[in-house]
Amino acid sequence: MKPPVQKNIFNNLLPVFSYLKDRIKTYFWSLVFRVQIAVFLIFLIPMLVHASPDEPDPFEPEFEKEEWYIGPRLGYSPFTSIVGLEIQHRHFALSLGFPPKVGFKYYFKPYRHSWFVGGSFSYYKTDTKDFSGDKTETEGGGGGGFRWRWGTGWDFSISLSVLYGEEKEKTGSLVKKNNYIGLRPGITVGYSF
Repeated sequence: MKPPVQKNIFNNLLPVFSYLKDRIKTYFWSLVFRVQIAVFLIFLIPMLVHASPDEPDPFEPEFEKEEWYIGPRLGYSPFTSIVGLEIQHRHFALSLGFPPKVGFKYYFKPYRHSWFVGGSFSYYKTDTKDFSGDKTETEGGGGGGFRWRWGTGWDFSISLSVLYGEEKEKTGSLVKKNNYIGLRPGITVGYSF
């Protein structure tokens, strides 16, 4: 005679654990998103409070005011990728970068050290590792930062952006899709002429 098979009580609890795991994961990501929005707002509010018309600031040197500035950028930024070019006309700037990215910025004080806000968009398309399909990544978002500009033409920027992205990998008729939301810091050095 065989001994009776004992049922493992944990087998009955597996659906409960699975449900709890999914709920915790959903809550965690919604909490992460809420924290990212809170950090973004905490970062944005001082920028807006500090923003003012081009009034003289006794603590900042006055620079030569040009209508146009064009300058290369190097570093990582959600606005210019790794290597980029920024074209600035007064308060507004257009950024082009590689890997391919397009960004725009608004400088509150365009001729000196300044807070800025802006947005960016990128689209990449590459072959998969085994060349049997392709992979695309689309990303867009907004953020802000601070730029230090010196009279020599050199500048240094730090930024923080919230980005939404979508990755798609297509192999034959199979398509894998992944969406994400992330907080991206940036740090660049540039020269304007």
